[in-house]
Amino acid sequence: MPRIALEDTLAMLFEELDRLEGTDERAEAGLQSAAENERQTRAAERRGQRNEADWVRSYQERRIATLVEGGFSDEEARHALQLESEASFKAMQLAWEAQRNGESIDVMDAVSNPQSILRAEMGDDAYARYLAAQGQPTAIRITQVLGGSPANDAGLRAGDELISYNGERVFNVMELRNGTMQGQPGEDVVVEIERDGVRMQLTLPRGPIGITGSGANVRGMNWWGG
Repeated sequence: MPRIALEDTLAMLFEELDRLEGTDERAEAGLQSAAENERQTRAAERRGQRNEADWVRSYQERRIATLVEGGFSDEEARHALQLESEASFKAMQLAWEAQRNGESIDVMDAVSNPQSILRAEMGDDAYARYLAAQGQPTAIRITQVLGGSPANDAGLRAGDELISYNGERVFNVMELRNGTMQGQPGEDVVVEIERDGVRMQLTLPRGPIGITGSGANVRGMNWWGG
């Protein structure tokens, strides 16, 4: 083979080798880049999981701090949240048992409502403190008195706070409704209200009293778990 032709062939071979080496380098660089992207993605996911766990822990501590600011001791605050947690599980258990037995579940029923269970565990005074510490009302503020109703006949007014029904504290309209369902329809019951800072008692017949109002609406205690 003439010398010039041999040199041309060698030059082509060296160019091909350079090209192949360059391809390998680019492929390796691509793999390294992909691996780095994957590492960063996984690191971000782990940070997100840690941040979520930290947020949950921080949320519980903030709730404790809120109760402490509202007058609870640290021990009392932690105990209140423990009772809250136990009440949520008890409601969950009752709902599970009802479903297993083919019974309907009334989420408004005091027996299966987490807040009602918590109230029963804490007692009315401690529960009222628990509500007040979270900025929740501890009575029903009447927003409307319906015409032709016992409340209207008794002189109840919008703005009054309904504190108890038949001697039982009521913190929201659901509890008032449950109270009206007890006893004998039409029997006299005493309703305690507060108007402009003055407490007073009125007598009404057992049954719907004819008001709308707003009361405690504490954080959702989610019992739709498992």
